[in-house]
Amino acid sequence: MPDGADEPAIDRNTAITVYSRQLQAADLFFQYLKAALKRIGGQQEILIERASVWLPTAVSAPRT
Repeated sequence: MPDGADEPAIDRNTAITVYSRQLQAADLFFQYLKAALKRIGGQQEILIERASVWLPTAVSAPRT
């Protein structure tokens, strides 16, 4: 129970995975998204984690 609260607080984690090209526009989008989520959700902090990944292209099976 948080200090000074009349009822317990419930924290929930929601994981969302987004794959996007590594562009400056994507970085800017996630900055705006973080600010909007903090404001709308009344949160002190929102964690957005960035990890570089490589998605291989599809390879066609050889014809027989």
